[in-house]
Amino acid sequence: MNYSIGTVTISKNSNIVKGQNTYFQLVAKAEKGNLLYLHYQGAPLWVQISEVISDVELRVVLLDGKPFLPSVTREGLGYGLIQHFTSAFPAKLAANLVEILQKWYVRESEFTGWFASEEESFTITTLLGEKKALPTPLEIKRLYELNTVKAAEHLSSIERMLEEIASASQYAKEALDASKSAQSFAQNIEAHANVSLEAATSAATSAQTAMAKAAGVEKAVEVIEGHERAASASEKAAHDHHTAVSKLTQAAEASEKAALLSAASAANAAQSSSQSASMAKSSEIVAVERADTAKHSATNAITSKNDAAASASKAASSARFADAAELAAKKSEATAFANATLAGEYATAAKDSEEVAFACSKQAIESAKAAEVSQKQAMDFEVKAAKSRLERRIQ
Repeated sequence: MNYSIGTVTISKNSNIVKGQNTYFQLVAKAEKGNLLYLHYQGAPLWVQISEVISDVELRVVLLDGKPFLPSVTREGLGYGLIQHFTSAFPAKLAANLVEILQKWYVRESEFTGWFASEEESFTITTLLGEKKALPTPLEIKRLYELNTVKAAEHLSSIERMLEEIASASQYAKEALDASKSAQSFAQNIEAHANVSLEAATSAATSAQTAMAKAAGVEKAVEVIEGHERAASASEKAAHDHHTAVSKLTQAAEASEKAALLSAASAANAAQSSSQSASMAKSSEIVAVERADTAKHSATNAITSKNDAAASASKAASSARFADAAELAAKKSEATAFANATLAGEYATAAKDSEEVAFACSKQAIESAKAAEVSQKQAMDFEVKAAKSRLERRIQ
């Protein structure tokens, strides 16, 4: 018996032959001692099966019993499994035939049941011994009818779908037209948005300009207020200077009056000194005269001791009076000098006060001029502020 279904692979240094789509046990009924024929390395090769491992694996040796160790690997080789013929072959063949008939009977019986079954499926055993559930003819008919109905329904659904597709195409066309209109409208909106953006930018610029002008107006108002405060301070300073000038003028007048009084007092003192000097001179003259008289009286002392003593006493009194008058004249002269010095100091103070008053008057005039300039600038800033406010209202 020869079996050659599928292909085999020989691996290098391996004594196992591996099959692809082979059934060494189930169909070929391979046994130890069977021969395996191969076409390997361009020459025929005979090996002997030493062990049947499975439907896809065989262990082999050389015909002389030596190990089979190939030098190269080959895949997809054709083969032939040859069973040896012995005296027991008819019995084995009969057994195999009985087994095949049994399988056929089972298969026929299962197919009969499959035809008569009212279930959805029926289990069938294949020649390889595999059990598979197959749909029964009744189930196939039911599925056919169901599928026919479903096919009709599907056909109707397809027709409806075609109509819906046509409507959808029309809707798509209308949507496309609407999209184009929307795109055109969006472009117009974008153009208007750009114009609005430019207008907004211009408005923002105008707002910034207005804010700058407002800031300038506020700054001008602050400057005006500062000038007003400066003018008020200048006016106050002028008033203070005027008050100081008035006080200094009064002090100068008082100093002048004091100087006049001092001068008058000095004149009076000088006059008193002159009178005292005159009196002293008169007393001296009188003393000289009296001395002469005493000298004449001394010549006559001898004659009149009492008269001489009296005359001497009078002369001594006159001399004392003259000394007192001279001392009074010196004191009057010192007083007159002191009064004259004081009058000079008063005159100097009066002159200094007059210079201070003149400087204060000059400063007051300059402050008044500065106040006038500040007032004029304040009026100019007020006019500019009013103009800016008017322009801002117009904008």
